[in-house]
Amino acid sequence: MTIEKQIAEKPEIGHPHIRARRLRQTPNIRAMVQEFALNKSNLVWPMFITEIESEKTEIKSLPGVYRIPQNNILEEIRAAQKVGVQNIMLFPVLKKDKKDFLGKESYNENGLMQNCIRLIKETFPEIVLFVDVALDPYTTHGHDGITNEHNYVLNDETIQVLCKQSLSYAQCGIDFVCPSDMMDGRIGAIRSYLDK
Repeated sequence: MTIEKQIAEKPEIGHPHIRARRLRQTPNIRAMVQEFALNKSNLVWPMFITEIESEKTEIKSLPGVYRIPQNNILEEIRAAQKVGVQNIMLFPVLKKDKKDFLGKESYNENGLMQNCIRLIKETFPEIVLFVDVALDPYTTHGHDGITNEHNYVLNDETIQVLCKQSLSYAQCGIDFVCPSDMMDGRIGAIRSYLDK
């Protein structure tokens, strides 16, 4: 049977509108048209900002990652920019006397994160800043939420504080709030609170 006869006997498949094969012929063409590429502009540099230590201290469980004293934050941002990273995510490391059972320091307008956000944005307005939204750095018990007398995390009460924390960061100029807690419904609640 000839190829022409085989083709004629098969049902019509249809003609694809996009023929991507021509865009995969050589490595240079693939590199030029690929949908996703990992560049320095995609990276986010985590910075653990501390008011405890007076010098940069490596975090033993995260080799190569350091706690940065609040006074050295601008120097660290410059180092990030020097290697082409323009996105920074901030995490707080607080003194024990700033922590309480309800995590109130998380929305203190003159708190560690709030002061750092304002300083960074005033000095480097082009830097894209992310900040962790959670209560574990702010609570004496170390839970990621407000607890009752039985040490049970209270979802709705915690969300109220996460909303205040997010708003406090937004008012300081943060670009992205990043909830890392596990409270049900907190994304919608934070979004609604910020929208209002």
